[in-house]
Amino acid sequence: MVNSLLPPVTQVGEYVWMIPHVLPSDHPEYIATYVLLDKAGDIHLIDPGWNSESNWSELQLGLSRLGCKAKDVCSVTVTHQHKDHVGMAHHVREESGCPIALHEIEQEELLLDFLPHSVDQRNNLLEHWQVPQEHRDVLRVELETQTPNIPPRIRADILLRDGDYLLIPGRNLRIHHTPGHTPGHICIEDVDQNQVFTGDHILGEFNPGVGLGKVWKPEAMVNYLTSVATIEGLRGATGFPGHGPVIANLRSRCTEIRNHHINRVGQVTELLNSGVEPSAWSVAQSLTWTKPWDSMNPTTRRMVIAQADMYLYASRNFTGI
Repeated sequence: MVNSLLPPVTQVGEYVWMIPHVLPSDHPEYIATYVLLDKAGDIHLIDPGWNSESNWSELQLGLSRLGCKAKDVCSVTVTHQHKDHVGMAHHVREESGCPIALHEIEQEELLLDFLPHSVDQRNNLLEHWQVPQEHRDVLRVELETQTPNIPPRIRADILLRDGDYLLIPGRNLRIHHTPGHTPGHICIEDVDQNQVFTGDHILGEFNPGVGLGKVWKPEAMVNYLTSVATIEGLRGATGFPGHGPVIANLRSRCTEIRNHHINRVGQVTELLNSGVEPSAWSVAQSLTWTKPWDSMNPTTRRMVIAQADMYLYASRNFTGI
């Protein structure tokens, strides 16, 4: 049965279609799987979507509307490790025998065992953030019980690097390594059509999360700003994002996102110059957020402290302002 809340299967480019799949949460509303035809008429997928029985049915139904089946898929390329993008890749491979391709750094993270932070890791992170002792117990429990976006432990058949091209006959698809959202995230540029499959690196309707790999890295924001500039440099391109509608002016959207984060880095610099203690805890308390600091629950506080840590690191290390 077709989910009436989803957009229809839509042709978004020359021999490119988008098949939507539902997500367990309502934000964002759906994940976009892209179907490409090569010069022989064979099909290839980008980001096959969240693994569930209903989504598997939706994918098969969407493919049937294009006159094909899951067993006909010749390759799957995954933009990043999160389970709403990589989740059904193994199903497609089992059905068709096709190879799965993703960035080599993302493969390394996919094979990491994820356990809630160990006692030492929790204590080290709270110390790094300079959380006062009287607030550590609540955040320590939050770190211990947080539910990560754990993807399946998939082993890819093809490991990608920046500058590689996908082996899809008749299509000129270049890989851009775009770390930030996750360490091994990629965008895929259709050089001939001036279109970019952006995954969760650039979204049209909201700003993507940053630093969402399995291992906490405060440098993620610096990496993100640098890689946003890379995609921003693809003049005149259209964006096919992992969530939401097509981005008609990808360069403009990159500029918006980049300016937003650069502004936040500038705010942190101003706070430090005014005498605010250079710690993630103090900076998080001093910045303005959607919710006031005093009304935040432990989960929200953990998230904004992590963001403040990335902005603090960028204020010291990012030279692209």
